[in-house]
Amino acid sequence: MTTVVDSRLKVSVIIPSFRPGAYVIECLDSIINQTLRRDDYEVIIVLNGEKEPYLSMLNNKIACHNNMRVIYTSESGVSNARNIGLDIARGEYITFIDDDDIVSPEYLDGLLTVSSESIMALSRIHSFQGSLNNITDNFFITKKYNNDYRNVKSKKNLVKCRSFFSYIAGRMIHRNVIGKRRFDEKIRNGEDSLFLASITDKVERIEFSDISSVYYVRERENSANRKKFNNKELLEMYGKLFFAYSKTYLKKPLAYSFIFFFSRLISVTKSIYNLSKN
Repeated sequence: MTTVVDSRLKVSVIIPSFRPGAYVIECLDSIINQTLRRDDYEVIIVLNGEKEPYLSMLNNKIACHNNMRVIYTSESGVSNARNIGLDIARGEYITFIDDDDIVSPEYLDGLLTVSSESIMALSRIHSFQGSLNNITDNFFITKKYNNDYRNVKSKKNLVKCRSFFSYIAGRMIHRNVIGKRRFDEKIRNGEDSLFLASITDKVERIEFSDISSVYYVRERENSANRKKFNNKELLEMYGKLFFAYSKTYLKKPLAYSFIFFFSRLISVTKSIYNLSKN
């Protein structure tokens, strides 16, 4: 599919959604209340799997917002939903938001300010339980983010900042960096890291946005890192990820950093081990 880029749109926000609860309203409200001009961004909600009553709920919510639209697909899967969003996105920059999370009013504006075709912008990340009155910061990357916000605004060595390539949210990416790359729909755990690794050939450095630009991760009991897997599932998961990383690297070995990809494989091993202890 050939996407026509709308020169008026600076940002495309892609939100995959599967059987959303009331929390999706909070998510959308936080995006509606952005300081970035509404004409500068679009919101693509990709509802996947079950259709009703979710489609009606979402359409009712966005009825008065002409920069928002809902796309429905009967095929479930977060990677499939994100890929559909990428295929139709018209903005110069892309950012992903999960339907149960919340962003600060300055989120898009702050990321856009430091983004460029070669710079991947990162926001601050916090986690919360229930509401933003209960910030917990249990999200795995939060301590690393907070430490680097205090010490450095920009990182050019992608190997040293490899931890920031583990989660798709809280960042803004130029569409030319993504190009035709898409999420691997066969991978159900670790797809974020794999996708981000695949675009490192086009990223020169990461840049942190202003401290007011924040992505809030909602803590939920049924999140992927809390699920229990048996040994067979874990071995299958590890095999798929190992093969996918190796295949991605070998396609363009001169463009990618071997050390970066090797570090990703070590990270995969650690993640599988941690999942085995759930």
